[in-house]
Amino acid sequence: MMILAGLFYIVALLLYIPFEYEYWHPVRFGKWILGVEDVMLLFILGSVPWAVVSAVFRGKMKMSFKWVILLKRYVLMGLLAVCLFLLLWFLGMQAITAAIIAQSIMSLLMLTFRFDLWPLAAAGLLIWPPVYLLMLKLTFWIFPDFRFVWNMQNFWCTPILGLPLGEILWSYSGAVGYVVALGYVFNVRLTESCPIENTNKSFYEDIKDG
Repeated sequence: MMILAGLFYIVALLLYIPFEYEYWHPVRFGKWILGVEDVMLLFILGSVPWAVVSAVFRGKMKMSFKWVILLKRYVLMGLLAVCLFLLLWFLGMQAITAAIIAQSIMSLLMLTFRFDLWPLAAAGLLIWPPVYLLMLKLTFWIFPDFRFVWNMQNFWCTPILGLPLGEILWSYSGAVGYVVALGYVFNVRLTESCPIENTNKSFYEDIKDG
């Protein structure tokens, strides 16, 4: 499921375009506006949070799903998040502002919809942002000039403890919504000790159960 979570996140690739120049401008292979580096980064951003949460609740998560329903739920969550981001961006917000607000709204919606997954949300919030920010800090230490990828004239790029403010708020705003959304997509139930299993429930039964 870690690999699937990473692949799911890669579809957000085109949403990187509004961030160019306004928020940051990485130098990519071939000097394209998007590159293989973005794909690799998105895979990491999508897979690592789920890997962290899965490790915390190892043996206590039951995933019961049909692939068709999984894909339907993924499309639903993806469209909702993307439309919310684009709406805020088209209303004139900066891309990073729209992303932070959209992620915060999604976090509240998902936690309201699947409050039973609050332990996943808590684990994601407490563990993933520090892990991501530590990775970013380590990258700055290894490649000192990488910090200049961010547009220092932008308020969101103001360094806080050496890290861009936007990256800090972005990581925290999305930690809850993403893991709970994946919990919904994978039809997760928290139990004392349950394996991952695939069932043949009907669509009606699946929706009724959760």
